Amino acid sequence: VIITHKLREARTLADRVSVLRGGKMVVSGVAPDTLDDQELVEAMVGRSVSALAKARTPADTTKEPALDMRGVSIKGDRGEYALRDVDLQVQRGELVGVAGVSGNGQKELVEAVLGLRPISGGTITVAGRQLKRADARTAIAAGAAGVLEEPVVEWVVPGLSVLEHLALGDLKNVRRGVGIDW
Repeated sequence: VIITHKLREARTLADRVSVLRGGKMVVSGVAPDTLDDQELVEAMVGRSVSALAKARTPADTTKEPALDMRGVSIKGDRGEYALRDVDLQVQRGELVGVAGVSGNGQKELVEAVLGLRPISGGTITVAGRQLKRADARTAIAAGAAGVLEEPVVEWVVPGLSVLEHLALGDLKNVRRGVGIDW
């Protein structure tokens, strides 16, 4: 038995496919090739879903890269290297996926690009601005943005509202002495 929402996996691995929706069996034990992807998706979500456009805007290679990493090494929380001598370049408008089993450097990579973790070697440049040290303000000002692996644990201050969290991100404009001008 494989339980998945990934159509390719289901078609490749399964002899029979069943679809559960809302705790009820809506398709039961059919051969995967008897339904096309659109029919399977409709069975899964309960309505017609239009296909995503396959046309993409090409990456803009005429300007400096959005992200340029050269020879970057980053240490993990326990002092060991999470990344060694990594080169990565991402053009404006380009989507790049980084995949791997948790604990293999993805978290450290994101933190370094966001200016939250120092690098041990190499250079990180975001939209032409080199991050000389772990400096989130410089990274954000250059255009770096991201969501960490565990955003609720790492970014949320318990007890603060969404508005208060937004104010934390813009303190220079809302700070009045030791308080905040709401």
